[in-house]
Amino acid sequence: MANVPCLKRLNGGPWGMRRRVPLELRAVIGKTEITYSYQTDSFRQAVRRHPGDMAKVEAVFEAARQKLAGAGDHGSAQAETRLAMPTEDDVRAVVNLWLHRELQKMSGRKDVQDPVEFKDILNTDEFHLSGPDGLQAAARGLPDILRGFGFDTPPPAGQGFALRLLQAAMVEAVQRQRDHIAKQPVERVHSQLFSGVFSTDFPPAPPAPPGVTVADLCARYLSTPERAGLSPKTKLKYKGMFRVLSDLLGAGTDAAKITRDDCRRVQSVLLEMPANAQQRYPGMKAHETAQAAKRDGVAPMHVKSVGNHLDLLAALFRWGAIERVIRLPDGNPAERLAKATTKTVTAAAKEERRPFTPEELKAIFTQPIFTGCKDDKGGYATPGTSHPRRGRFWVPLLGLYAGLRLNEACQLHAADIEVADGVPMIHVQAKAPDQRLKSEAADRHIPIHPELVRIGFLKHVASQKKAGVVRLFPDLHLGKLENYSDPFSKWFARFLEKAGVTSTGTVFHSFRHGFKDRLLEAEVPREVRDGLCGWATPGQGGKYGNGLSAASLAGHVSRIDYPDLDLTLLHLASGTPS
Repeated sequence: MANVPCLKRLNGGPWGMRRRVPLELRAVIGKTEITYSYQTDSFRQAVRRHPGDMAKVEAVFEAARQKLAGAGDHGSAQAETRLAMPTEDDVRAVVNLWLHRELQKMSGRKDVQDPVEFKDILNTDEFHLSGPDGLQAAARGLPDILRGFGFDTPPPAGQGFALRLLQAAMVEAVQRQRDHIAKQPVERVHSQLFSGVFSTDFPPAPPAPPGVTVADLCARYLSTPERAGLSPKTKLKYKGMFRVLSDLLGAGTDAAKITRDDCRRVQSVLLEMPANAQQRYPGMKAHETAQAAKRDGVAPMHVKSVGNHLDLLAALFRWGAIERVIRLPDGNPAERLAKATTKTVTAAAKEERRPFTPEELKAIFTQPIFTGCKDDKGGYATPGTSHPRRGRFWVPLLGLYAGLRLNEACQLHAADIEVADGVPMIHVQAKAPDQRLKSEAADRHIPIHPELVRIGFLKHVASQKKAGVVRLFPDLHLGKLENYSDPFSKWFARFLEKAGVTSTGTVFHSFRHGFKDRLLEAEVPREVRDGLCGWATPGQGGKYGNGLSAASLAGHVSRIDYPDLDLTLLHLASGTPS
């Protein structure tokens, strides 16, 4: 007797069907298995009834799948974008794989108990499958088979080829199963349509994945679970870069058809595009902004930004290939293009952000907000008698003497100022929901420089703690990207312009470059420098100062000096209020 899937003796009695409900559908159907009793002891009668009831159960499963897919808009939208219309080559590949799986099931079955009876059943199956009934069976099975490979069912007018091929495969499966029951020594091909498909061979080549557009590939990349934790700022940056790349490659272009030449054209346009192109030239396409910038004499974006765009493009294709969203038989078309770009750009384009010069530092710290202003809001650049010491006053000084990144300084809490072995230290950390770190190595302790003490930083901290204020600079507010640095960065750019510090490469980060240079001049060991700046040291796991006391670290920091910068007027001893 043949081993027919899901056909069982029910509790030792009559023949019936027992079929397990897939795990994902049990909540919808409300059962773990479905059983039908055929009320007969005749295997032949049960086998004849069995296919019809199996089809009924499959219909129940399909209805449950549709209900599950329609439970949320996201699921239905995902299915809609995932399905594509198959070509004839796609149909051939899908049907060959289906037949291979059927043949493997056949070869794995045990010997049948009644070969003669089962052979009669197979002969009957072949007769029905070879005629109109077989075409109907193919029509019922085609949608699920195609959907399993990401393809939609062709419209009725275009189904002829697919239905005839699947019908032929069903007949081939029955014929080879009959050979298997008869213990044929060699697996025989009955139709030349399937001359390359054997149960003992590797599976046939799968169809090419459905065409995925550049825009869809970008959207899928950002929606993956591993990117759920990206900060709003990073997500916005990615979206902006993807918008440019989609614009240059064509949002509706099949991503798998992008060539190296296409990516090089993207590279050439990016090298001429200005920074903040959308703000400078709203409504223009990417290549149009490049032309407009060239016409207006606007400098192109920094080469590092160009490299970031190209790195992301390469990562996009790399991810698509790994996840089998797209096939790249010729390799990643954008691989290593970013590195090649940095080698070929001109020296002018390579100019990096730099430290402030002594003259620029003097211009910054002699502005009214430090020497006396109207107020530290709209009147920060107007000379006056007010000496407010809040965020806009302290954050530049923390960049100067502690090397803090802008957001690290802006997000400090009063409790982040700690004392270790009598040494006051800034603990850069991200314990609160509104705090973020650039990397694991950024979590660090920095002894407070004596000049900050003389200017009154510890007094400011004490007053905030006494008042029960959580944040050290509560006057600084979160921006739209949920960080404190974005609004401050915009203000600081205006501040530098009013101070006359307008040279290329000067930004808040220039304080950090200067801090690093001062550490070098003070001959501070590399592992300590890296730790104080929040960089991972090779071989040190991102940690620093192993074996160094807080006093030793404070000694290193105290050697930082800006010999051409006199901040005496800011010292509390001079009478400047806190």
